[in-house]
Amino acid sequence: MVMKMTRKRLPVARNYQHGFTLIEILLVVVIIGMMMAVIVPRAQRARVDAKYTIVRQNAGEIANWGMEWAKRNLESQEDVDTCNLKNYVNTLCNLTSGYTGDASNTNWPSLNGPAIDLTTSIDTCRLPLPGSPNPLNNTVEDIMPSEKLPRNPFNGLSYFNTGNGVNTGPVPGALFLGDYTDTNGDTHYYLVYEGTGSTAASEWHAGMGSGTTFTTVAEFNSLRNGVFMARLR
Repeated sequence: MVMKMTRKRLPVARNYQHGFTLIEILLVVVIIGMMMAVIVPRAQRARVDAKYTIVRQNAGEIANWGMEWAKRNLESQEDVDTCNLKNYVNTLCNLTSGYTGDASNTNWPSLNGPAIDLTTSIDTCRLPLPGSPNPLNNTVEDIMPSEKLPRNPFNGLSYFNTGNGVNTGPVPGALFLGDYTDTNGDTHYYLVYEGTGSTAASEWHAGMGSGTTFTTVAEFNSLRNGVFMARLR
């Protein structure tokens, strides 16, 4: 008797494709949205904070060159001139117009002609002969190496460009030289700057106060949040 051998058929594996449900897709979108809502603002703040760091570094460099300019003018003045270091630094403040980009009112940037004497102290102390003025003939920008001219990271312009001056309205990063004279007769000079939240050309960033004159102790305390330049008597 012959027995027939039969083979059992093994079940064939089937490939089933399983797609995402609408709820799963919506859940992923919501999670990504929440992550972006946290990450994007933080990244933006980090970029802005990095620019403020550059502004302070540039302010320190500009302050050093401003003092170098004042010292050079003091050392090179004629024997009959009576200017002191403070007289020269004051031409960078010029009362209420101390913007590094204000070519018409300070000796920070170059003009089409020679530098200008702006304060009464300079007008009267640089007179080599009676009635014969001895004007300044350079600016801070003139003595700085062209490849080292610092730029405002918020607009890419040189700090000596009029785009960083008082007539352009609030410009984040724009520098202004303020001063305060204490009861001992010492004058303190600080560079302050505008921020992204400034609504006026003289509204300074991060507790540096507002306005272009610093006459009270409270205003001086605000000024000191800026970048120190000098203390002179």
